[in-house]
Amino acid sequence: MKNTHTMTTPLSPEHIHPSLWRASQVLSTSGLGLETGFPLLSAQLPGQGWPLGSLIDFALQQPGIGELQLLKPALLQKQKLPIALINPPLIPNIIAWQQWGANPAQLYSIKTCYLADALWACEKALKQGCFGAVLLWQEHIHSAALRRLHLAAQHHDALFVIMRPLQSAIQHSPAPLRLQLKPQAKGLSLQIIKRLGKPLDSPVFIPLYLNTRHEHALLDQHKTSTPAAGRPQSELAYTGHRHH
Repeated sequence: MKNTHTMTTPLSPEHIHPSLWRASQVLSTSGLGLETGFPLLSAQLPGQGWPLGSLIDFALQQPGIGELQLLKPALLQKQKLPIALINPPLIPNIIAWQQWGANPAQLYSIKTCYLADALWACEKALKQGCFGAVLLWQEHIHSAALRRLHLAAQHHDALFVIMRPLQSAIQHSPAPLRLQLKPQAKGLSLQIIKRLGKPLDSPVFIPLYLNTRHEHALLDQHKTSTPAAGRPQSELAYTGHRHH
């Protein structure tokens, strides 16, 4: 008797649903992330871009090493709504923001004296959906507070990034995407320490300052004692506008 059963090839996860993926792979469905502006980085991120409506956790060697230059293409895409910088450690530079071609009226720098106030401002900004991007600089924050902010981010599709010290990389975080940022000559060395899928073994170099004489900085380092290695002090600046 002839066997009427035929073998069928199992469907790949992405053919079942765009958000499904195997642990041995990186989620590769296109169009799910916000374009980073850096093809080498995008190729390593699930969805080929920054995830929206989700916590992204940066571990920085020190503030002002180029974290806003890294986020520049994404911030320009999200500036139809205001952009919130919560407790940036250095003085915002409105001129650099203007020279990006961005609208200064869309940028808000929010300074708080206490951690509870910073977390409250961040949560409100995320839940209300009135900001296209929310960036928070915070040295010490408990995992429970991180989980709360991650849940708040899921209410809307803002770009949400927390900047923490380098040692935070060894601490627990609910963020689906975690990167370690270290300065390198004319750019950044990025180690992806957590993503949806197979870990990345080696760091990715992202060139940020192709012309160090004319590339504008994003953080005013006048109040810091030591500039980041590999770049002159004048190249480190934050973009900013108002304090509330």
